[in-house]
Amino acid sequence: MDVMALLIYAGMVVLVVGAVFGVSLISQRRSMDWTSNESLTRAVRSAQNRALAAVTFTAILLTIGFLAGISLPQYLGLPLAVTPALSGAAGLLLYALTPPVMASNPMGELRSASLTPRSAWSFAPSSTFIGLGLLTVANLLFLILTGATSSPDSYGLYRSFRIEGPDFSSAASPYPGWYYSIPMMIATVILAGATILALRRVSSTPALPEPGFEGQDALWRVATTRIITTLVAGILSMQLGGAALIAGQAAHNATDWPEFPPKVSALSSIVLLSGIMALLASVVLFGMAASRAFGLKLVVSRDFYRHAPMGVVATAGEWQ
Repeated sequence: MDVMALLIYAGMVVLVVGAVFGVSLISQRRSMDWTSNESLTRAVRSAQNRALAAVTFTAILLTIGFLAGISLPQYLGLPLAVTPALSGAAGLLLYALTPPVMASNPMGELRSASLTPRSAWSFAPSSTFIGLGLLTVANLLFLILTGATSSPDSYGLYRSFRIEGPDFSSAASPYPGWYYSIPMMIATVILAGATILALRRVSSTPALPEPGFEGQDALWRVATTRIITTLVAGILSMQLGGAALIAGQAAHNATDWPEFPPKVSALSSIVLLSGIMALLASVVLFGMAASRAFGLKLVVSRDFYRHAPMGVVATAGEWQ
């Protein structure tokens, strides 16, 4: 992998991991004591712990994957290519497989249940899922495009970009051809499946047992869904940005010759810059997901008073 591209990718990973711990220090200082309802307290605390575990595990695997890419040069950067999607999928699977804390209901007390059906898509606007779908499709289409325009390198691996004419030939590598794009597309499908499982865990967790708390029960589900979708958007942006960065650089190197019109080189530069912008966006999105995970109690409490039944607002210290 080109040294400059590797350094840029390394910087992005370091910034992402730094964002996780940076926002954690800020968000840990922001808490509110806002409910004395034990079931709601336990539900929100459980949701926050699982979201924190998912984001932190993803950040750890991002770091491990980057180190593996450096320490295993014989794989020609393949671990780096699949690290974002597989790290995100692992974090979401951890969330989906971690059982939630079950709300208890004292014997003899009335237990209620909402008859409104809940699905994996119930706690975020449809525009959110449409956006994630479009970002996923953009990843797959770009990887198919780079695979179709790749050429075999000296090892016979489709990781080179080559342009040939009547009296010239130019090639550059690495390039996200089939050697990288096929595993990345598989990892993207795995990420999509893990996302659905995590969202399904949010919707399938049993509701609060007390009557009149349907609105409060939905608050933590909405907040958690926002964390999951933001995390996935960050992962997809990181993968797309990394692929566009490498593709743009390879195309620029292959066409940066007097034989090629300036428009060709300009197009490759646009792809390269788009990749950098996507990587920067992934840092912001990952930081937002981490901040929302660490501050989930605060996020939920902001909407709590709109729905709170009489008598459930806590006095100071009851949340601790």
